Amino acid sequence: MLSIAAAAGAVSKAQIKSRSSATVKMQVARSPVEIYSNALMEAATKQKETVMVVKDLMGIKKLYADGDWIEQKLGDVSNAHWLTDLQVADEMCTLFQPLESSVAPKFVTYLAKKRRLNILKEIVLFTVKKIYDSQSIVPVVVRSATPLTDKQKESIKEKMQQRTGAKDVKLVTRISPDLLAGFVVEFGFQDPEALEVATEVIDCSLSNLLDKAAINKGVVSAV
Repeated sequence: MLSIAAAAGAVSKAQIKSRSSATVKMQVARSPVEIYSNALMEAATKQKETVMVVKDLMGIKKLYADGDWIEQKLGDVSNAHWLTDLQVADEMCTLFQPLESSVAPKFVTYLAKKRRLNILKEIVLFTVKKIYDSQSIVPVVVRSATPLTDKQKESIKEKMQQRTGAKDVKLVTRISPDLLAGFVVEFGFQDPEALEVATEVIDCSLSNLLDKAAINKGVVSAV
């Protein structure tokens, strides 16, 4: 499990290293999302609220992943065209509660003044992903027909650490009886918190082997 305090420390160190290296390297063009993300975390560091800001961002990210919340609450605010950008920012901060930091709500207000509230979600997702990357933690989902033993889990974690070069593996196990036997490993997620859209899959399931055998024989598997 990702340690928020450790993640916050890693982000702070990464920022210091980035600022020092900027004196000897030509600055590379960055996207607005990255620029605002860096500004947010620098403000958090300056106010000594890095841990609290990281917690707030993870909480906001979970809300953005909630379809009902977006439709029923955020939608009402976003569609209230009579509100000014600053009023929308105030309403959003209310919806994001509870917030532990003073930096997070001030940042939302700052985005409103810059007319950039439309990229808040992208900034949150980018920052959370950067936190995982700075910690070198790789989320891995394993779907198996039956529950894995502790030994199997440790073996998979070790092999995935070797394959990805990560310092640690966040292993999430799920039961999928349709696999019949064996397991499927999914990793390289675009969203390391929601665990959606895996870019790499290792299929060691019996159902996959049967499907391949059926295709080789020119028949359709009934499994």
